[in-house]
Amino acid sequence: MSNRTVIIACVAYDVLKITEPARFYSASKVHILHQPVDSEDDRELLYPDFINEVGHRLEDYGMEVVMHPVAIADYLEVLREVNHIIQCEEDSNNNDDLMINISAGTNEYVAAAAIASVLNEGVKMFASKTCTYKVPVEGYRKSYYEDGRPVGIVASVHDPRMIPVFKARLLDEDSIRCLREMDKMHTEGKSTSSKKVIAHLKDIGMWSYVPVCSSKRDNLDQKELMFFQRHYIEKWIDNGWMVKDDLSGKNAITERGRNVVNTFFIDKSI
Repeated sequence: MSNRTVIIACVAYDVLKITEPARFYSASKVHILHQPVDSEDDRELLYPDFINEVGHRLEDYGMEVVMHPVAIADYLEVLREVNHIIQCEEDSNNNDDLMINISAGTNEYVAAAAIASVLNEGVKMFASKTCTYKVPVEGYRKSYYEDGRPVGIVASVHDPRMIPVFKARLLDEDSIRCLREMDKMHTEGKSTSSKKVIAHLKDIGMWSYVPVCSSKRDNLDQKELMFFQRHYIEKWIDNGWMVKDDLSGKNAITERGRNVVNTFFIDKSI
C-alpha cells in the first residue's frame, strides 16, 4: 500500500496554486495556514472568501482539510506553526509523505516553510509556476501605478526586521526542551544553577543520564554536573543560545536561544 500524501500550504489571495497541486499529488490531507480574520482592515474582509473557497475545493476532491489560524506575515509565528505540524505528523507514525507548498501565501510563509523543509529531514518542498493570470495588463497598470509610475501593490511599509537563521545541526530535541525548562525556571525567579536544573529535569522525567560508579571515591553528583556542562551548557553556548556573564559567572539565555525554544518542539494540540 502506497503512503498517503500530506501537504502544508498557506492561503492569502490564491486558490488554484493551493488546490491544483494538492489534486496533482492526490493529497489525503492538507494543512492550511491562514490569517485570523479579526482585523478592521478592509482587505482582510476578503480573506474568508479565499479561505472558504480553498477549503471547499479540497473537500470536494475528497481531502481532509485542517485549518490553522496564524499571523501569516509573522515569520517566527509561521515557522513555529509549520514545525509543529511537521512534528505532529511525524509523531503520528503514519509514515506519510509530507510535502510543503511554497507556491502561495505571504513572503514570510514562503521563507519559513522553505527553512522548515530544510530543517526537517524527509520533508519535501514543491512550487507550482503560474501559466496564465486572472488580471489583464491594464488592470495592473491601474492598480500598481501612481501618477504614471510603478509603485507595486503596497502603499506603505513597516520598518524591516532581521530574520533569525537556524541551521539543521541545531535541531536537538532534548537539548531544546531542556533549555526551555531552564528558561522557565529563570522566568519564575528560581535558581538556574546546574544542580537545581538537574534536579528539576529529574522531577519532570527529562534527565536520563545515570553516572557509573567505578570506585567508592566516585562523586556521582560531580559526574552529573560535568555531564550537564559538557552535553548542555557548552553546546548551548557554542550554538549562541546562551552566554556566560564573566562578572557574575551566571548563564543567561540569548535572544537566539529564546527564538529556538519558542519555535521548535512546542507541545500543543494540532
